Amino acid sequence: MEVTRENYDSLLMDIDKDIQNSDFVSIDLEMTGLSVNRNRPNKFDTASDRYHQVKDSAKNFLPIQFGLCLFQFNDGVYTTKPYNFYIYPSQKENDHIVFVCQASSMMFLSGHGFDFNKWVKLGIPYVSREKEAELRKKLQRKKDNSKGRSNQIFLKPFHIKYLNNIYDKIDEWLQSGEGNELELKPSSPFFRKLTYQELEKKYPTLIAETHSLPDGKRCIKLLKANESERKKKEKSKDEKREQELLDRVGFRAVIDMIAKHKKLIIGHNCFLDFLHMYYHFYGTPAESLKEFKTEFNSIFPLIMDTKHIAQSEAIWPLIYKFGTRLNDLFNACLELDDFDIGVLDIPEKFNRYSSDSESVYHEAGYDALITGQIFIALINYLGPGNINDIVSLLDHPDISKYKNKLHLFAMEQQSYVDICGEDNTPLHDNVFHITFDSEYKSRAIIDIFQVHGKCYLKWISDTTCYLIFKDLHGLVTPEICDKIIRTYPEEFEVCTFAHYSSNKDNPETVLGKRKLDETEGIHLEKPAKRRKIEDSQFPEWNPCSIL
Repeated sequence: MEVTRENYDSLLMDIDKDIQNSDFVSIDLEMTGLSVNRNRPNKFDTASDRYHQVKDSAKNFLPIQFGLCLFQFNDGVYTTKPYNFYIYPSQKENDHIVFVCQASSMMFLSGHGFDFNKWVKLGIPYVSREKEAELRKKLQRKKDNSKGRSNQIFLKPFHIKYLNNIYDKIDEWLQSGEGNELELKPSSPFFRKLTYQELEKKYPTLIAETHSLPDGKRCIKLLKANESERKKKEKSKDEKREQELLDRVGFRAVIDMIAKHKKLIIGHNCFLDFLHMYYHFYGTPAESLKEFKTEFNSIFPLIMDTKHIAQSEAIWPLIYKFGTRLNDLFNACLELDDFDIGVLDIPEKFNRYSSDSESVYHEAGYDALITGQIFIALINYLGPGNINDIVSLLDHPDISKYKNKLHLFAMEQQSYVDICGEDNTPLHDNVFHITFDSEYKSRAIIDIFQVHGKCYLKWISDTTCYLIFKDLHGLVTPEICDKIIRTYPEEFEVCTFAHYSSNKDNPETVLGKRKLDETEGIHLEKPAKRRKIEDSQFPEWNPCSIL
């Protein structure tokens, strides 16, 4: 079912009920981009490295479509309800929301029929919990200001003169008995605040409201009312402000429902999806992976990644010819006799994906649907497929080991991050981390260290890289390690992979430099820096030249 801001409110109660009744939910997100170039994945990355890369991606790009599929198991049949939400960040006049688009991702989405006009025009608004807390504080300040309770203005002579003119006009109005409303002259925010502050003291029975005029100016409008009417008006105003805030919360209500009901969440290669969920619907992720895992698990205690399960020893030998990309894995589950994706019952109003799947492939709702079907096929193979007893299912020894573990792609020794436990640091005893102040070419660095064995570099940035010794894996003794670390110019910082990975979440930890012994007899002539292109090499830019 497609959900936009046009039908979202009318469906929200049913969505909450469906989530509550489901045995598990599957999710998928489409985004404006996937990776920032400055954070290129590296096979020697640690789980912490990948966390910071994915966190940076979530910070820069937007989720634009959220797929949610609900599965309920009953009498051997899975009642399945796929939702496809278009989502767009909530914004008001003073909001300044900036995000990044990756050209290849935009082309990919366009090629799969994504409707960008619908996204912008009808996307369901949302704000994070962090942003909502800020808005509530702002709302309370505004409420206090309207009653003159916040940051009281100390009255000066010209303030008193200004107020006396207003008092005269109000007294004249009250004595005349003409009309129930009085509109004061337009004024600045400061003088409106001053007026609110003093009116409540002098005229407690009047209701004061800020009113916008056709020319864009704002003034204070006064209403006659008894105590009961005044309280009723104030209550109505508070309810209106609360509803406006809830409208801004928007789609995040669905994420809160999933968290409230503590449902098992299934994703495919979903580390990035979950970082987006946290960043855009809850708030800024913690600086360290360890802190993030604790915070995330407190909100979503049960998650599983079908990519991680598919690459396990139990599943990989069966599906390696197909691969583990989402659609490839789904085809494997359909074609191989080893897997049973179960019998689905999709209610009529959810039958958008019942046929012609090619036209909806990579729509978030469809991808969430097949992610859930893959999960059913995998657990039917691994253990008892009794989905409606989710507690027993997750305690099954052949399934529980995949719980709360998220796949990390292109890693040499560590293939997942454990949300509920410690991540094993890869051995990599033949790998060293090097940092230097200025740019060096690969050949110059290798020439320094190849006296210890054949080696190559894996660049992290222009001034950091990994040094890998091909033939020393598992053979690096403390003596060899110490000798390698001592073999560098003064401006180099060299440490073991283990030391680097264990200290990278502690910025205050400085990797110490060790001067090269003169007796070592190693000398490096620093290569010339890469030539910078001077501005003078380019002709002066003429804006008319592009017309």
